[in-house]
Amino acid sequence: MGNAYVAETPEQQKARKRRRKREQELSAEMAKVIKFIPKGVSTFRIALNYARMKRNTGFMPSGLMAINPSLFKTESVCRRTILVLRNNGMIAQFDNGLYGITERGHLAIQLLQIREPSIHEPGDDAF
Repeated sequence: MGNAYVAETPEQQKARKRRRKREQELSAEMAKVIKFIPKGVSTFRIALNYARMKRNTGFMPSGLMAINPSLFKTESVCRRTILVLRNNGMIAQFDNGLYGITERGHLAIQLLQIREPSIHEPGDDAF
């Protein structure tokens, strides 16, 4: 009959997950790029994803208040977040006063996805 799927034992599943996690670990140089961004939900992560969503059109810092009013309660929180990201080279200000994401910002998003993979991984469904 060919290659029939054989169910993995729990030990094999744990070994596969450990191997996958080890493959996804960041080097020290890569971790240094995003070390100021805390794990979990943070204003920096949301601002980076918002900048990526807005692409080349740019955005105003106050636009962050519309997408997540619980984290961005005041305009000063928005400006402070943008300032930290700008100082780290992840966001740049255009000539018209709007902000946009840089290549370093795109790299930071990818590194954050590696550092904190999604909770649900394909193939982990146990029905």
